[in-house]
Amino acid sequence: MPDLLLGLDVGTSSARAMVFTPDGVAVGAAQTGLLSTQPAAGRVEQDPAMVWEAVQQVLAQALANAGCAPGDVASLGVTTQRSSVV
Repeated sequence: MPDLLLGLDVGTSSARAMVFTPDGVAVGAAQTGLLSTQPAAGRVEQDPAMVWEAVQQVLAQALANAGCAPGDVASLGVTTQRSSVV
């Protein structure tokens, strides 16, 4: 039965994932940076495809670092910068 908890945080400068046991012990983690561009004064943009690729990368790496498979995860918690989910 799946019992691990997986946390994902997508911020402005990086994406991070951590795997926890039911009693809160961290057993795996991963982080990768996110690039931003400034196409004009006062504007900052991020490529959604790049963000999605980073999310997939940190989730897979955190699970690998924990020595588990996606089927071992019972729940996923997600946080993002402000309310911007693409």
